[in-house]
Amino acid sequence: MIHNFSQLRDRFNSRFNSADKPTIGLAGFYGYGNYGDELFLDVWEKYLGADFNLRILHDLELKPFFSERFNDQFNSVDGIIIGGGDILQPWNIDRRYWNRRFLEKPVWIAGIGVPLRANAQQAEKENVINKMSDFLTHDNVRLIHSRDAVSHKWINAHFPVSTKSFWSPDIVASLKEDFFKKREASSRTQKKLGIVVRSRKGHEDSDNFSLIEGFAERSFAKGWDISIIVLATGRTLKPDLDSSLRLNIDAPTRVIFSDSIHTLTSELMCQDAILSMKFHGTVAAMMAGIPSIVGVPTLKNREFTKQLGVPDLCIGFESQKLASIDANMLKPPKLADIDNVFHLASDAVSRIGSDLRKFFCKY
Repeated sequence: MIHNFSQLRDRFNSRFNSADKPTIGLAGFYGYGNYGDELFLDVWEKYLGADFNLRILHDLELKPFFSERFNDQFNSVDGIIIGGGDILQPWNIDRRYWNRRFLEKPVWIAGIGVPLRANAQQAEKENVINKMSDFLTHDNVRLIHSRDAVSHKWINAHFPVSTKSFWSPDIVASLKEDFFKKREASSRTQKKLGIVVRSRKGHEDSDNFSLIEGFAERSFAKGWDISIIVLATGRTLKPDLDSSLRLNIDAPTRVIFSDSIHTLTSELMCQDAILSMKFHGTVAAMMAGIPSIVGVPTLKNREFTKQLGVPDLCIGFESQKLASIDANMLKPPKLADIDNVFHLASDAVSRIGSDLRKFFCKY
């Protein structure tokens, strides 16, 4: 298995080496094996890979994130895409994304969210807001795309960027036709339930999974086959696997993990329902018409389930509501709502791609 950041990064970057194409640097939480972030790379490859070389920018796994070799690599980049993910944090500036050097190039910001959290440690900081204002209002920032209406509204309320900002559902939803298609198995009689947990910083040993365990046990008693799917590769795999192994389900279960994001997605597509503490586990399942109980009801999850018309599935792994959920009664989003989210997400990425091609004279 590939657990090494440099190997993951180099494996992606090495696929794009056309001398006659502009090179776009990608600034995101890439190379760490987190399921959703690695899927963003598939989005950029799908919509931009034919016309552009793509490069993950940061070349160090840990701080300071950029080595002495970065200057040479940066000089070969023609433009930059920042995002996606919850990377516009009102309390913190991460140099992997908001690096002032990036503003020497044309910049497109895409698929980002603003994680608004009600605690003192993650409250808005004036100095952070001021620095972000300087960045976002810079003339070289061409477009700012958010993945939900709340983040979009917050950005426009804090920064004078309304003429270049827009939003759509999460852009990973635009992969529906390529990766997110439910696999029907006519030969099997048991329905399949996938459980996805994650390691949460500061909660590694304290998260109480008893309601998840109870839900899985009730589902098994009603004839469901239970799998625990570890939606991570690279350095994220071990902590997520450790959390998965903390589940104590009194029923036969299998634990599925892989060094391939696409293999993990294929496993998701074999399920008839899932419970996911990972946002993009829910995105992948829902876009395939598989109902997903949201395990962590964050802003992005609340907004996405509303966009799909299934806000009742945004429950939370510690909510007592989970104790009364019957897997046999779970319903997926309506096909019309799935298609609408897909087209909105696809149109948003296409808009970014069109602006890139226009800028670099590739129509």
